[in-house]
Amino acid sequence: MSEKENWKSKILETEIVSGHCPECEMYTILVGLNRSFYRCTNCGHDVEQWVNGVIKYMKVNKDTKITLINDGQS
Repeated sequence: MSEKENWKSKILETEIVSGHCPECEMYTILVGLNRSFYRCTNCGHDVEQWVNGVIKYMKVNKDTKITLINDGQS
């Protein structure tokens, strides 16, 4: 199976949360495509979720590595 066909068989699960965007400095709705990366619906900036007793969203740039987690699903 080619990589393109493999992508088609994946199921995308989104998560909608509210949080503070560090780019536009607004409390807004963030849309998550995986468990740690979210996109601000106000400015479109990508942010990374950090959980250290408090959930914080950090700026993401071109050097940030994004990995997919399978969670035991086939």
